[in-house]
Parts: sequence; C-alpha cells; structure tokens
Amino acid sequence: GLITVDDEPVAYDERYIPYTKSIPIDPKSLEFKSFIRLFERTWDVRSLEQSVRIKSLYLDLSIKQIMDLPERREFPSVLIEKEVITNDQNPLGYNRLYVLKDYFKLEGVSIL
Repeated sequence: GLITVDDEPVAYDERYIPYTKSIPIDPKSLEFKSFIRLFERTWDVRSLEQSVRIKSLYLDLSIKQIMDLPERREFPSVLIEKEVITNDQNPLGYNRLYVLKDYFKLEGVSIL
C-alpha cells in the first residue's frame, strides 16, 4: 500500500503471498501485522527463515506510477526487501518496501 506524509507519497509497501488454502489471511492483517506474523496461524514462525536485503536505487517507472510521481524525474530511494522461507527452503512470500531517500533513517541499538 501507499504510505503518505501530509498527503504526499513517501513510500510504497508491496507484499506478496501466493494463494494457498492452508494459509488463511485476513486482508486487514496485510495492513497491520508484521510480515512474518502473517504466517503464525499456519506455521511455527520460529521454524521460518526471514532474509532481509537493503539497497539504494532509483524508483523504476512502475513504482513511480503507483506512487503518482513524475515519470521523468529520478527518485533516489531505499528498498527493504524481506523474504520468508520454510526450513526446507520453500518461499512463502516476500515484502518490498520502497522509501524515498528523504524519509529513510536507519538506527540501531547495541545489545552489549
């Protein structure tokens, strides 16, 4: 879905879970649950692997159109891509979050 600040698009969140009878998903869950938690009714989430990749890029035309951004301008952005995989390496779904660079901030806290 589209994420806005003051009615301006700043990010686009794309989630893909192939339809499977064994994974009942309420559409509201797609909006409000963390990606890995979407699978907790069917799977023991501790048995699932979630890979995460973060990279910078310029938005491609299809994402600019979804975000209603000018097609001829470049939009430096960050892509956070997550993939959920079963312990036998079968993909269950992916989540891609495209964030315009001015709205992206990465922070961390040491546990030491």
